[in-house]
Amino acid sequence: MFKSRFCLCVCFLLMSACVANSPNLSHMDKPLPQDPQLHVGQLENGLRYMVRQNKKPNQQVEFRLVLNVGSLQENDQQRGLAHLLEHVAFSGTKHFSKQAISAFFEKQGLEMGNDVNAHTSMDETMYRFRLLGHDEKSMDEALLLIRDWAGDLSIDADILETDKKIVLEESRLHLGLGRRVGEKLRRFEFGEAYSHTPIGKEVVIRSLTRADVLRFYREWYRPELMAVVVVGHIEPKQMIAKIKHLFADLKNPKGAPIHHLAAMDQHDSLKQLNVFDPELTQAMIRLKKKINTPFKERSEQDLQAYLMRNLYASMLNQRLRSQDLSIRSYVGAGYHHWNVNRVFSMQNLTLVAKKGTYQQSFYEVLLAFERVRRHGFQAHELARVKSTFMTKLKAMYLQRTEKKSSYYASLYASDVFDAVTQMSFADEYQYSKRLLAGIDLASINAMPQPFADQRNQSLVFLGHDGLAKQAPSKAEVLSMMAAIRAKKDVAAYVDDEVKGPLIKNLAKKGHIESEIFHQKTGVTELLLSNGARVLLKPTKRSKDSIRFHAYSRGGLAVMGGKYRAVIKNMRQVVSHSGLGRFSGVQLEKKLANKKVSLRNYVSLYHEGLKGKAIIKDIDTLFQLAHLAFTQANVDDAIFAEKRDALVDRMQLGEQTAWWKFYHAMHLKTERQDALNHHVLAKDVAQTTADELRYVLKDRFANAGDFTFQFVGAFSIARMRPLIERYLANLPAQPQREVRHVVETRPLEGHYKVTVNENLEYQSSVMIRLQSHEAYAAYKGKRFSLLKRLLRHQLNEYLREELGLIYSSDVAYRFAKEGEPYAAFMFHFDCAPEHVDQVIAGWRHVLANLRMPPSEFALQNKDSEAEDLGFIKNSMLKSIQKSRKAKDKKAKNNRYWAKKLYLLHVLDLSASRFVKSKKRLAYSQKKVASYARKYLKEDDVTIAVLNPKTGVKPKPGSEPVAASLH
Repeated sequence: MFKSRFCLCVCFLLMSACVANSPNLSHMDKPLPQDPQLHVGQLENGLRYMVRQNKKPNQQVEFRLVLNVGSLQENDQQRGLAHLLEHVAFSGTKHFSKQAISAFFEKQGLEMGNDVNAHTSMDETMYRFRLLGHDEKSMDEALLLIRDWAGDLSIDADILETDKKIVLEESRLHLGLGRRVGEKLRRFEFGEAYSHTPIGKEVVIRSLTRADVLRFYREWYRPELMAVVVVGHIEPKQMIAKIKHLFADLKNPKGAPIHHLAAMDQHDSLKQLNVFDPELTQAMIRLKKKINTPFKERSEQDLQAYLMRNLYASMLNQRLRSQDLSIRSYVGAGYHHWNVNRVFSMQNLTLVAKKGTYQQSFYEVLLAFERVRRHGFQAHELARVKSTFMTKLKAMYLQRTEKKSSYYASLYASDVFDAVTQMSFADEYQYSKRLLAGIDLASINAMPQPFADQRNQSLVFLGHDGLAKQAPSKAEVLSMMAAIRAKKDVAAYVDDEVKGPLIKNLAKKGHIESEIFHQKTGVTELLLSNGARVLLKPTKRSKDSIRFHAYSRGGLAVMGGKYRAVIKNMRQVVSHSGLGRFSGVQLEKKLANKKVSLRNYVSLYHEGLKGKAIIKDIDTLFQLAHLAFTQANVDDAIFAEKRDALVDRMQLGEQTAWWKFYHAMHLKTERQDALNHHVLAKDVAQTTADELRYVLKDRFANAGDFTFQFVGAFSIARMRPLIERYLANLPAQPQREVRHVVETRPLEGHYKVTVNENLEYQSSVMIRLQSHEAYAAYKGKRFSLLKRLLRHQLNEYLREELGLIYSSDVAYRFAKEGEPYAAFMFHFDCAPEHVDQVIAGWRHVLANLRMPPSEFALQNKDSEAEDLGFIKNSMLKSIQKSRKAKDKKAKNNRYWAKKLYLLHVLDLSASRFVKSKKRLAYSQKKVASYARKYLKEDDVTIAVLNPKTGVKPKPGSEPVAASLH
């Protein structure tokens, strides 16, 4: 349970260390308690199930079908078959045709991709969807569909050919830097068996027949390798009875291949690989060590070992972060230990080096490991990370009732084939609290050191082509490691923790001048003596959680575009420079036992602070906000280091195909004044620390122009004295800034942009339709409706019918401030020879959507037109049902934080904010009118990224021709 839950929720605990076998663990073999709300079982045929009732959100149910099967079960003649089979599952079963599967989900108000999806990895295949209701008939149909996927797929030969086209286009989607580099790394670090991605080989996919797919399905989709997970608004006993009834007849085939996961490659000494690519923008080093045994949490001993690994790694990573940025050679470094699969785990050190410092940065990080080996950690370091651990764990415990069904379903699905105990939050908290108390410094320092020997270690240097000559040789690396071990003067670690309060010499507190309660929103509005306004919205959701946002009009619209370059690095510089008398590292240590965060920002129209805290640490959040206004630091050395590192990344990024593509679009279709031009590496290189100081001083000098907004689990009485002490005494000026409107929308007209820079045989089509539309909430609902319809219909036509793409990406943008501006954006990846057909298909779908129903019926009399009309109607019904479900959800802290902010910056009345006066119409006639109004091609940009001259498709991967109907 800990492995999965903390990977999702506690970022710093991702840094888990080597498996410990401390002497004080041997007597603790008592099993951990299973969560009593989780029902776990196994049928006689081997099928597992995990069922839990959870009513967050209400009237929803999450379903998962998990198979302990992936691409590792394929032979060389089946590369990609497991993934192809996942697609085939949505193309028809014994009780559901392809159309019936779509109709079932559409009727339930579910959208393919978001609510319904599947994935195939190296060792797992999973199908997932949710129901927005919990009526008996829908749940029975859902389970029947899962039962069909498990044992009764149709595998129609003709539909299989269409699915193969779709998979080939998905394979094209994966072309690029990640695939080029990823395959090399997996082969080198894990072994040949792990080098093949689940997407498969194009030549193999093309050759697969129905018989091949059916054979794999019968051999590997068997109950002993399956699990069904159901979480939501259900009665567990009834659901278990249904699972037993439906799945008990599944049989394990005789003579089926033995299931196993490929073993890792074994080697006795360090091996090294250099990987350089023209599109890599950072110099990186990866050191890994494969461990034969994965770690699992089953007993108290396992849990304490897990805690010790995390404590060890947290202290080590804090040391790596605490090194002075101005003198160290690495930009960042981190160590963690993770389970690759159920066969082995891996120690992993990753670091990003400054330009030209591969050898020196690696030396500095390895020296940190050596310092731990010789001197160990210190008592106050252990106390600090223990406190941090328990603070985060307690916060999770207090918020346990807010966990959604999707959280539990994903957690159980990831662990269903592992020997991991799923504990309740209450048990996790109590067991961890007790076991942490028993972990002493001697036990931590006695743990086996990471990378203690070179057996099964792999080292990789990565970077841009221009850095290839800077990577050290294996002989140089081994010599460096030996020198560190032989070094005599490795000094003990010195911790620069600062004692004392966050704020010294706090100014005399101010006072609250007036207080108003707004009945419609439940918001208490305070006016402070310095002119600042405070909005307080207590809620009962997200217990123990508070969201903070301070904002003021101004931003770059007031300051001018010349400061755009310097604020690109503002967040990084300020967070590392710290507040008041604390550096960034010192502040991190000071806040180790607290769950609180704060950051500042300057945008086009605003400046402000955003933060979070639990109720226990609300005083600290107020103090940080006060310091952010009065004592935000800009360290000269940190500024220079962060600026130079950003310049290096940007310079390399400006050489990549996608950057050149977007830059070409920007140059042709956007204004090129100070506020609109692309910020380049050369612009950032000219920025100074004094400029950033000026921005912070200018934008945060007048707290009286700010609104301070708090949403969460607090009482007004608790907040009043803190507001007077830390906010009402902030410096203020009598003047207030007014709204500034600047020219930021793209140029009007028709534009065609073509860039031939892609290193892969792939084209990307980007289309933007823009219009002059002032923001209104009801228009946003119309845009959301059109977005869903467009995405669905483009996928149906360009993917399912023509096989030209794998998927379409549709988004919209609605400027809430400044010039009236709205736009729809479309993105398609396809074969270069299919670009014109994709654009024509896009126009075909938009034209149909814009037609009045009567004209549509006259011009589209064939069955395909009827299908399109059916899709439109069913999508409208699904959106209506989805909307009703969303209306029933209680408003959480995130919702109120966003809505209150918009209420202020847009000057909306509370009545307009709480309830929209205009209802969204769902008739075909209205949808057509929306399309004609918002999907006009008066202002359109069509941009295409094509392969670079000379880039050809790999043999056996040529695209299948398609034609428009």
